[in-house]
Amino acid sequence: MQPSTLFVILSAIAPFAAAACCRADSNGICGDGTTGTPYCGYGPCDWTGCNCEGGCRSGSAAAMGSAVEAGASEVPSATDAFNAADVDGTGNLTLHQYTQYVGAADDDKAYVEWFDKHDTNGDGVLSLEEALAE
Repeated sequence: MQPSTLFVILSAIAPFAAAACCRADSNGICGDGTTGTPYCGYGPCDWTGCNCEGGCRSGSAAAMGSAVEAGASEVPSATDAFNAADVDGTGNLTLHQYTQYVGAADDDKAYVEWFDKHDTNGDGVLSLEEALAE
């Protein structure tokens, strides 16, 4: 996976993951295949295993949550994540589709800024190419 692709996925996931609970499965394994310590956050978590600094070691977005809970370790490709967020199949993402996919509010400043930065032609939607651009 290219660094720019990983960045896009992480930038889309990180703010959502910061509010998520980062718990290991029943075998103590996190979504990325590592062992929980005891939780699966990149940084410290609160006492419930939620609100972990840096997000969860799952590498997946909200739509992949059930796979992470089940202990799956496969990370979706940027294209797969884009296509999953593109619920109407147009090949473009609206701000609403993007924020819904990552589990954020439509007016969440971090997501709106990321979206606007990547909407290089200013048409109000992101193509896959725009979403993958650095």
